[in-house]
Amino acid sequence: MVVVVTLGSSIGGVRCRMDAIRVDVTKDADVAAAVQHVRQSGSDLWAVINNAGINGGLYVEWNSVRDYERVMSVNFFGGVRVIKAFVPLLVCRLVLVECASTRIEPRSVARCLA
Repeated sequence: MVVVVTLGSSIGGVRCRMDAIRVDVTKDADVAAAVQHVRQSGSDLWAVINNAGINGGLYVEWNSVRDYERVMSVNFFGGVRVIKAFVPLLVCRLVLVECASTRIEPRSVARCLA
């Protein structure tokens, strides 16, 4: 559901490495495996880009509570899970990507809440 991108050592000296890791942000074990991958790489963690997000869509009266729980588990709690796991390793920055539909589709209440 998310691609976590890690940048490795020596940015100023050009030598750097980027790993794209597919992670289900709703699963602690997936996030822990991504953290372990970074630790085992032996490189500094310069950035994490968390772009996990799903759309709950539709009008508020059409969504069930379960729909909201699913959206929040990925869009909000997934982000929190990634932040808490990677911040201790992070040298530089954390980027959280949000969907433009949050801004242009006000009826998509579930997404806006997350």
